[in-house]
Amino acid sequence: MIDLKPFCGDNDIRYYLNEPFSEGEFTYATNGHILIRVPRRDDAKEVEADSMKNRLPKMFADNPFLLPVEIPDIPPMVEGDCDCCNGEGTHDYKCGNAPPYACGECNGTGKQMTELGDTQWPEIEVGNAAFAPKYLRLIKTLPGIQFSPNTRDHSAAFKFDGGDGLLMPMRKRS
Repeated sequence: MIDLKPFCGDNDIRYYLNEPFSEGEFTYATNGHILIRVPRRDDAKEVEADSMKNRLPKMFADNPFLLPVEIPDIPPMVEGDCDCCNGEGTHDYKCGNAPPYACGECNGTGKQMTELGDTQWPEIEVGNAAFAPKYLRLIKTLPGIQFSPNTRDHSAAFKFDGGDGLLMPMRKRS
């Protein structure tokens, strides 16, 4: 059984994205950028958000699976300076005389795993669209993956053994 949690939000203000949820015959997991669905599971709660109930069926219908292409090799992440504390490991309080506190993003190490390259928003071209490496890396962990990019205006559809999904492309840089 596929672990759906990596496809969910992480402390997202839209609380219903932080855990898998069910609607109709499917169980879904999404963080707002990537969405997968599998046959309904008993361990996932029914979706509460009306916006999701109304949107889910249309999303898959509007972004059909067309011709599959191979996802290229994705460079591994590398260790770099934490972008929250700029590699310092601590933050200073803005007021008062309290001592600095450990950065919550890197646990005070000043380091975190980051994408290779010199841009804050790395992308990898697949077909006619570009995608965030972290999501392509995640998709490649799914068994029997087939990926069908669309354009930068539409989500890419993908299939895997046991389900399917959609991935939002990155916007074109100006």
